[in-house]
Amino acid sequence: MKRSYSSMKEHKIIFEWKIDQFNSFIDSSLTCTDDVKVESVGFSTGAKINDAWYLRLKFKNNEVMQVKEWLSVFLYLKHSDTESVRATYSLYILDNNNEKKVSIKTSSRVFKLNESWGSNRFLEIKKLLENKDSLLPNNIMTLCVDLVVLEDYTSTTMKVPLKILKPQIVDDFEKLFNKKINVDVILIVGNEKFHAHKTILSARSPVLASVLHRMQESNNNILMISDVAPEIFREMLRFIYTDKVDDLDSKAVSLLQVADRFKLQTLKISCEESLRESLINANAIKLLMLADQCHANLLMESVVNYIVINIDSVMKTEDYKTLENSKPVLLSILLKKFSDLIKIRG
Repeated sequence: MKRSYSSMKEHKIIFEWKIDQFNSFIDSSLTCTDDVKVESVGFSTGAKINDAWYLRLKFKNNEVMQVKEWLSVFLYLKHSDTESVRATYSLYILDNNNEKKVSIKTSSRVFKLNESWGSNRFLEIKKLLENKDSLLPNNIMTLCVDLVVLEDYTSTTMKVPLKILKPQIVDDFEKLFNKKINVDVILIVGNEKFHAHKTILSARSPVLASVLHRMQESNNNILMISDVAPEIFREMLRFIYTDKVDDLDSKAVSLLQVADRFKLQTLKISCEESLRESLINANAIKLLMLADQCHANLLMESVVNYIVINIDSVMKTEDYKTLENSKPVLLSILLKKFSDLIKIRG
């Protein structure tokens, strides 16, 4: 029997745009007869289509009375390698408690180059001024967009056996891991001992395969592992046997390091995906340095894109000052990415 699967990748970004001196901006706009607008810097979700976007904020005239009543907000597609882009977006303002306010409900659209979607009547200027303590803390408006770019579906066909024998091989390996059946090697990590199977370790990790081969020649069945916490090694061993990790998100940093050390590529990718979801201004530089240390290309790409888009906030962190002093190579990568983005906007 053959079965066909169609899958689609999603590329996500939360873009935050801070506009300061907003009261002055309103005052100067109200006296102007034309529509007044301001645009954000460009940003990208990092999709393969090289998408580039920006936000436009505008004070809209009342066509009858010729006075400005509404704040308009639109999302524009500046560039992509394709003629159109399917995307889902939500626009909103963050208040003084970092809560979403005045939001446009999530909407799915097909964007074409230089085409926009948003709202002409996003927020009434009168209501904005009445709630300025909440919506304009320190005279700053924080406008955000949650953006998801949807790639085209890709289809694959696979043969499916008519009968699936039970228990499956993963279940059998999990029994080996839990019950320590016919173990033939002891791994000592810190103050703990772990019993395992040389064949399974060798099949999963080329690094362990090389070490165990040398042990076999010396007829030794005890292996000392240094510089790894026992609880992290236990989770690595669980993954070797079962392709599963308990509470990956809380251990992703340490597991990425051991995955790189022991060349466990599948575990490494899982850790990178977890860390990409945790990206914020406060940890961006730490994750950049971690990605460089562990040769984590997927994580590196996401972190570089995030930092470039949020460069003003990230530059204020203490970690960024450390980067300037100790990692000039990483700083040059950021500068090149920033230069490339400017070229796209241009």
